[in-house]
Order: sequence, then C-alpha cells, then structure tokens
Amino acid sequence: MKNNFKIYIFFLTMFAMLINSDCKGQYIQSLNVWPTNPTTNDSITINAMCQFPFGGCDIKYQQQFVNGNNLYGQAMHCLGMLTVICDETDVFKFAPLPAGTYTFNFQLDATQAMPPCTPGIVPGPTDTISFVVINANSLPENSNLAINIFYTDNQLHLFSNTNEYNNQLLKIEVLDITGKILYDENLMLNNNAANIRTNIHNQLVIVKVSDSKGNYFAKKILMN
Repeated sequence: MKNNFKIYIFFLTMFAMLINSDCKGQYIQSLNVWPTNPTTNDSITINAMCQFPFGGCDIKYQQQFVNGNNLYGQAMHCLGMLTVICDETDVFKFAPLPAGTYTFNFQLDATQAMPPCTPGIVPGPTDTISFVVINANSLPENSNLAINIFYTDNQLHLFSNTNEYNNQLLKIEVLDITGKILYDENLMLNNNAANIRTNIHNQLVIVKVSDSKGNYFAKKILMN
C-alpha cells in the first residue's frame, strides 16, 4: 500500500510538472520575408519556422499589428503529450506598406494546457528580422550599359570591361527607396574605372549610371 502511494505521488508530481511547464524548450528556427525585395504594391508574408519539444503543436492562436515601422507578431501553441520533436510554421500576412525600412518582432509562447491554451509563466523566445520596402515606381534594375558598380570602403566603385565609355561623359545618380535623388554627378571613367565617395551610410539605395543616349545601368546597393 505504501509503495502504491509513492508511485501515485511520483506520477502526480511528474504530471503537475508537465502541465505547469513554461515550455522553455520551444525554438524560433528562422524568420523569412516574402517577397524578398517587396515593393509598395506587394502584400508581405513573414514565415516563422518554429520547433517544440512536444507534439502535436498545430493548435495555436496568433495575433499581429503594425505600429509605424515596427511589425509585431505573437503565436501561442497548445502542445500535446507526445514526446516527439514538433515543427510548425507560423505565417503572418501584412497589407502593402509604404516605402521604408521595417522590423518584424516575433514572440513564440507555448503551453501544455488544453485549449484554450494560455501562456506559460515565463514568456517564450523572441526574434526580429528587418527588411526594406521599395517604391514600386522607383527605377528598376537595368543593364543597357556594360558597367557594373559595387560599394566598399565608403566608396562607390564603377568599372567596365570595355573601353567604349572612356572619355565619354556619364551621369551617376544615387536615389533612395522612394526615388528621391540623394546625390548626382557627371564624370568620365579613367582606365575603365572610377571611384566616388559620398556621405550616404547605412541605407539601401539605387545607383543609376546613364549616358547621353539615354541608356542606363541601375543597381540596388546597401551602403553600410
């Protein structure tokens, strides 16, 4: 009788620990944004790949909202009693956003209480991902000119594999994601190359190089 009572207490204790667990074993494996380069015309989908220490994990409650350039998402998963690793993707969809830089803030909670499940005592893990929305009417990337551009050491580097642009006046423009011109200059390539230093930092821009015939090369560059 005494042994049966000890066994009963043991299982009762384990059950209570399981039910009251704050589920700190859940993980946010990754966050990704689709499309990867959204414009002001695109609806935006953010996928949160999650993993849990118990299955099933498909019963969940989600909420989301937008506050300025911050997007928020929260998911609460009701975990089952199966001692298996459970993977689930939480999907958040947002209407088209104005041009700008945004940060999505995600919190993942879980509990082993039956529906309606409620958060554990300790909040779950959090993660963020940032992305840029570009004006749909801004300049598309183009390659009419045999020129390429890259950014390093606080400078824009222009180069060409041909001699046709030497001694030819070219115009370079740096535009922000709304299409506003931040910098412009006329220049000539010297030995098929040119370097330009600007005061633009930590910003996604579109760099456009055009000739007198209206041909141009444009490329999105993160100047960081």
